[in-house]
Amino acid sequence: MHLVALTALSSGATQYVDQNKALGSIRTPILVASVAAVALVGAGGAVLARSSAAARERFQSWVVRLRPLLVLWALPPLLVRGVFSDDQTFLAVASSLLVVGLEWSVRSSKPATRPAGTATRSARPGRWWPPALLVALMTASVFAFACHGSIRLHDKMLTSNLDFGLFENLFWNTLRGHHGVALGWPYFGEHAEFLLYALLPIYWLFPYSETLLVMQSAFIVGAAVPLYLLAWRWLRHPWQAVALVAAYLAFPSVHGSLFYDFHFLPLSVFFLLWGAFFYAKRSWVPFWVSVLFALSCREDVALGIALVGLGLVLLGRTRKVGWTLAGLGTVWFVVVKLVWMERFGSQMFSGFYAELIPAGQQGFGAVVRTVMANPLYTLSRIVTEQKLVLALQLTLPLAFLPLRQKATAILFLPGLVVVGLSASGSAVVDSRFHYAMHFVPYLFVATIIALATRPSTWRRAAITTLLVGSLISAVQYSAFFGRRFRTSFHDVSFDWTSADRERVKNFNKLVRAIPADASVSAGEHEGPHLSRRDRVMSIKERVKGMDYVVYSQRSLRWGGAENVAPALSSGTHGVVDIRGDFTLLRRGHDTRRNAKALRMLEGKE
Repeated sequence: MHLVALTALSSGATQYVDQNKALGSIRTPILVASVAAVALVGAGGAVLARSSAAARERFQSWVVRLRPLLVLWALPPLLVRGVFSDDQTFLAVASSLLVVGLEWSVRSSKPATRPAGTATRSARPGRWWPPALLVALMTASVFAFACHGSIRLHDKMLTSNLDFGLFENLFWNTLRGHHGVALGWPYFGEHAEFLLYALLPIYWLFPYSETLLVMQSAFIVGAAVPLYLLAWRWLRHPWQAVALVAAYLAFPSVHGSLFYDFHFLPLSVFFLLWGAFFYAKRSWVPFWVSVLFALSCREDVALGIALVGLGLVLLGRTRKVGWTLAGLGTVWFVVVKLVWMERFGSQMFSGFYAELIPAGQQGFGAVVRTVMANPLYTLSRIVTEQKLVLALQLTLPLAFLPLRQKATAILFLPGLVVVGLSASGSAVVDSRFHYAMHFVPYLFVATIIALATRPSTWRRAAITTLLVGSLISAVQYSAFFGRRFRTSFHDVSFDWTSADRERVKNFNKLVRAIPADASVSAGEHEGPHLSRRDRVMSIKERVKGMDYVVYSQRSLRWGGAENVAPALSSGTHGVVDIRGDFTLLRRGHDTRRNAKALRMLEGKE
């Protein structure tokens, strides 16, 4: 009845569910149906009381089989896109309760027939190809979707100087011998992402913005392949492995990473999952190659690898490999983070951990000292409402399976160290940013282990619940459903409107006046389209001394007006042209149109 009502309400379904607004014509049938259902149950009970024992037994059997309906009544409202969008805590808790209740009801509707730890039978010989083909089709389809969507957002000028313009400028400068320089500052002081050099030949062959987006899509989506192979190997059931691939391809953090500029961190998932697969096969050469590539993605990936190694040692599994991983990860992190990166200064990323940095101190070392010397305060910064919501959003699509066994608890530590210690108000603790990818490979490995150590009947119930949890999560957070979805700081869509065409037309006409060798200070959304030049900076960082300045009113919402206004009022830069909401300034140019540009800055025109 809820499903019928929500279908009838159509666009008003959200208001009905989370604001209690609906027409009487919809509310009344629901009330009547509810009363009728209660009356029907009562009448059935009265009839059943006078029936034979065999009839009562059959009825009881059907009651057990239909037990999941006691929980599924709440599913249709949670499959309405945007429901409880203003109360993410309630949405996460309600969805979690449904998933937990659904698994119990499905599992208890049919008793287990195998003892715990018994492996299910492998698929019949010759029948491996249908699930493998389905995985290939799913992966290829999502890859095409990711390429199209990420490029479309770039074309709509929704990518940002920080971070897409920064990364392409990093590729561009490194290709020309200016190693580690991006938007005029030493980026290697912020992060050590040596995978840059492995990808540089591809960018050299195809020096375009789209190249970075296609590479990112290939690595993130391509991680579904080692995930499938690992799940198939450990679960001995290819169709259950397909379910895990579907959960991964719809995972909120996967979509957040695909459609939020370009970053190296999400690429580590590809190498970490290949590493897990090769570990399972005991193929040590490709295993260590995968580990080294994962380390090269970002310095804090080393923390996860060190902790995984420690976990293997504590569990008594391949201790030689465990000690090597623990030592390699620790040494890599210490040398790269506290020695090599210190040479470049910066360390702006430590601002995300400002709550753990005492007054008068700075850098990651201050964070470590707080964690070691004041653990109770540190715990108070970890246990917050926003981080609880993040935890539920990350584990809901996996039916909380990663939390089910002690042996894999250490796999949570990589994410807890990097994400859990950050300030609650920062982007680091939002599941739709790339930072949550610190959790993703470990969560899926832990899920496979949880399934592999359970009986077959229990496992089928868990897989069913996992798919329902993934569906709820995908409807609410992924790019698959609805015309608009949220990624990073924006609500975006893949539509290409007349306004988009006009914006791109105005911008292209404006920037044709900028010589290829000129220095440029660009607004947040304009920078990614000008980053293939030696001297380009963010308008938020610097305007003074730059040959050209280009910005839009939309970009100034993210900062930069405080640097543009002095340049206009002092006359160091003059307006070359204004097209739509774009403005182009040139150093030493005629200032007769500066007054108009200043009025636009102040919102008076």
